[in-house]
Amino acid sequence: MIKNNITIVYDGECPFCSDFVSLNRLKEHGYNVKLVNARDTSNPLVHDLKKKYNIDYGMIVVVNEKILYGSSAARFISSSYKKNNLKSLVYCLVLFNQKIADFSYPILVFLRKIYFRLTGKRFINDDK
Repeated sequence: MIKNNITIVYDGECPFCSDFVSLNRLKEHGYNVKLVNARDTSNPLVHDLKKKYNIDYGMIVVVNEKILYGSSAARFISSSYKKNNLKSLVYCLVLFNQKIADFSYPILVFLRKIYFRLTGKRFINDDK
């Protein structure tokens, strides 16, 4: 039985974002999941979301009509993880509580920013 339709909008060219999203087990929990690369400028959902949210600073999860952004979106995704490997355990530890997630998520975003600067990768907002 399908619980909800879920759309995850993330940076498909970011190895950290892609890895984080790939660990999700939302389908196993009964959700219908659609993954959307935030760099797909031809996607109308991406176009609309980029007007309201800076996707360079947080991924987005759309659950039916409700929008989760940043740490809330990451917490939602990580809640489905199997805690059977070190990566998923670490993500769950830094995101298990909203207050901790609100503190730790910006650190993860900052580390992503450093990685992009060091490797010369373009940010999503650079693609305008």
